[in-house]
Amino acid sequence: MSITNYQLIDLCKFYKIPTHGVYMKDELKLIPAVNGNYIINLDSSSTGRNGTHWTCLILNDKLGNVFFDSFGCIPSLEVIDFIKRSKLKTYGYNNWIIQDIHSEFCGFFCLAFFIYIKNQLKEQNIIKSSNIFVNIFVDNTKQNDTILKDFFRKLKPNKIVKTILLK
Repeated sequence: MSITNYQLIDLCKFYKIPTHGVYMKDELKLIPAVNGNYIINLDSSSTGRNGTHWTCLILNDKLGNVFFDSFGCIPSLEVIDFIKRSKLKTYGYNNWIIQDIHSEFCGFFCLAFFIYIKNQLKEQNIIKSSNIFVNIFVDNTKQNDTILKDFFRKLKPNKIVKTILLK
């Protein structure tokens, strides 16, 4: 994992992505499930590690709930329990692997997901926007790091993006 929780928070502020925070999956039981954006690490806080893999979740009782994992995995039980505590208990998720197993850019995939959804929701629903985002990428997961980098090059990249992703 090449990006820290603090860097993710800074990037969300820079790109004007409102978040309710960055959490380890077991910490979700400690917070209320309210509308908003969440960045979730699939590691548990009790392991003593700095995390394993970043995923994200959007809860919105009007537009829908959607979970995003660049490895295309279903939400963990902790994430599912968290969603079930929200007003809208149903959710969508992607099941297509877009991140290469050797890539460390999971946090950037989450950030790109948030940015894309934020910019597209005016025109379409959250599930359709999520599908369109995932379809930006290709079956060759090694090539998807380049697509991700190009996504951020088109935006105004800040220092964190330049030093970690675009180096």
